[in-house]
Formats: sequence, C-alpha cells, structure tokens
Amino acid sequence: MTTSEKFPIYSLIKLNFCDVLIINKCDLVSPSELDRLEHVLNKLQPEASIIRTSKGIVQPDDILNTGLFDFEKSSASAGWIKEINAGHVQHTPETEEYQISSFVYERRLPFHTGRLNAWLDQMPEQIVRAKGFTWLATHHDLTILISQAGKSVAIEPIAYWIAALPEQKKHGY
Repeated sequence: MTTSEKFPIYSLIKLNFCDVLIINKCDLVSPSELDRLEHVLNKLQPEASIIRTSKGIVQPDDILNTGLFDFEKSSASAGWIKEINAGHVQHTPETEEYQISSFVYERRLPFHTGRLNAWLDQMPEQIVRAKGFTWLATHHDLTILISQAGKSVAIEPIAYWIAALPEQKKHGY
C-alpha cells in the first residue's frame, strides 16, 4: 500500500472518535459537491455534528463544550481498546506508519515572487500540506501567508512586518 493510499485510511480511523466534523474551504467547491461530501460523512459518522466553513472560521461555541462526546460509547470501540492495551511499547507513531514527515524552512532573504509562484505551480505531489509566513521581494513590508493543501494553494497578505511599521507603532509589539 502506498503512502497516498494509506493517508485516507488514517483520516477514516479518526472519524470513529469525532463528535464535530468541520468541512473547510467550502467556498472552493460547488454546493452539490458539498452536499455529496456531507452525505458521505453522515454515513461514516452519523453521530457527529457537521459544520461548513471557509478559511477555517468557526464559532468556538460550535466546537467547544458541545456535550456531544460520549466516553462510554467511544471506550467500547475495538480500536480504542486495542490501542490502550497495546501501550506505548507496541504503538507505531502515525508519522512512521503513514510515512509522514515535516520540516521547517527558514531564510533571511525575501523570495523572488515569480520563482516562488513557478515553484508553487509545480509543487511536488508528495507535499500534502504546507503552511507558513513568507517575505516577498516585491512586498518588503507585508507578511504573506502561504497555505497549501493538496492542489489548493492560497497566498494572501495578513499583516505588516514589525520592522516595516512606523516607530510609534513598533512599541506595541
């Protein structure tokens, strides 16, 4: 089984224990695709509350202290019991089991905007998720957020770099 085939299985395993499902980036798909996805999620986890959103905007009251989690029901799950009984000795970390790795890239120079865009357009398929703040040569004063999941990439300015602020505003940070 390849990594790309294993990753969805891991996601399905997590559905067993959720009480709230958040469908994010709803603005990027059609209403019929959303309905189809929600139908499938309802079949896989009929007990969960489903929230549709864009850009991860969710009201805290919709996900915190909902009272939906049922310990008795979850504790009866065969997967849960197996994991507890196996203990830490036999547990294989998900990063190892699904061949997931991560790293932090840092640099003190701004990215060349054109070359960064060209790389993002040809991003290797092995990169499942990337997110971070960057500095672009064409926008020295702006903090740019790059967020990628699968083939979806969002690039947006989110703030000014503190060093680019007027002196009187820097002191607030």
